[in-house]
Amino acid sequence: MTSNHERDEQQTQPPSDERSRGEPRRRDAAVPEARAEHRMHPSAASGADGAARSAGRIMSAMWLYTALRFGLFFALFGLLWLVGVKGFLGAVIALVLSVPLSFVLLAKPRAAFAAVLEQRVDARRARQAELDAKLRGDDDTS
Repeated sequence: MTSNHERDEQQTQPPSDERSRGEPRRRDAAVPEARAEHRMHPSAASGADGAARSAGRIMSAMWLYTALRFGLFFALFGLLWLVGVKGFLGAVIALVLSVPLSFVLLAKPRAAFAAVLEQRVDARRARQAELDAKLRGDDDTS
């Protein structure tokens, strides 16, 4: 049973004389990796997974902080609704109250989000400095 990938390769590859004799085509697993590494800069090949993980951490920290901000707003809006301040006025008051409260109550998630962003910016600057040094021809990148 062949996978879709193998069928695509078989369709794009001209038949070899091995296949015409009924023998299966030999597959060299190192060839696609060599091609991929040839196309990619060495630092990009090792940093692709790190960039994806960093982006994932940023997104999770951002969504956590955003969800907590919305939660605080809706909690205040619900409390105001129970008190009798309804509609647009209740939403505006909840918004005005949620800004300073989120500044105080959500300091840790905001700091974690900022720390993840700072790490990513520092790593990008380090990669840029390394690339600049290589382009200048400096041998010492430390």
